[in-house]
Formats: sequence, structure tokens, C-alpha cells
Amino acid sequence: MKPKDHVENVLGEPTTVATADDFRFNLGTAADAPIIGGIVHRANKAAFPVLSGVACFTLTLQPGATRQPHLHTNANEISYIESGRARVGLMGPGGQQHLFELGPGELAFQPMGWPHWMENIGDEPLVGIFMYSHEQPATIDLTVASEFYHEKKT
Repeated sequence: MKPKDHVENVLGEPTTVATADDFRFNLGTAADAPIIGGIVHRANKAAFPVLSGVACFTLTLQPGATRQPHLHTNANEISYIESGRARVGLMGPGGQQHLFELGPGELAFQPMGWPHWMENIGDEPLVGIFMYSHEQPATIDLTVASEFYHEKKT
């Protein structure tokens, strides 16, 4: 007989019974992940194990700061601006370039694999909420990749 704290999942495999606390997460008190000019808080599978197929981050950028160009190899992204003003740059696979501004209540879509960046163009901190279509979004920082290329080339 199985212990009471285990049930079978849809595949008939034993799994631990979740509690209500397993399904909630305080993003505001998540571990700080400093970036140049700001800070990120992550609710991904590593921090919030119950997640499956989604993740959510917050970003706070100081005035004039930019979240460096990057892309996600395994996830689409939706960026929601809670407060402040942002300028967003987005590059498509055919070389198309899009530049637009976002304010409170507005959101943008960044497709998987498309390089993008965000700049705080306001006088106050920019606060954004970012949702991903993967529980552990993989990020490649293009500035770091470029520096690596130039370092190895010389």
C-alpha cells in the first residue's frame, strides 16, 4: 500500500500530494538577481517547482538603464509594464527591426529566438512583469556573446 502522502499521476506513477502552499509564490520576496541598472525576481521552475510550461519574472530598471539585448531559445515572452515608460527594441529573423514605446498597462510580445531589449526612458524606476511560455526560460545575453567573440578574435 502506498503512503497517504502519495497519489498516482496520469501515467500511474507515484507522486507527492501537493499542499496549498505549493501553488503560491511571493515574487516580491524572490531572490534578487542583479543586472546592470536594475534587478530581476524570478518565478521559474527552480524557484517555484510546481510550475509547468510557464514562468514569471519582475524587472525593475532605474531611469536611463537598459536591459541588454538578449533572446530566449525556448520561450516566447510577454512584457507587461506596471509603472514607468519603456522603449523596446525587437529584431526578427529576417532582419526586420521594430522600435516602440510602452507605458503603464501596456504589453509587448517577444517571439522565441528574437533578440530584444528594453530601456527605461522615464524619470522614475520602470517596473515590468514578464511571462514566459517555458517554466525555465533560457536566455542568451547578446552583449556577453559579442564581448566573447571579440575577446577570442584578438
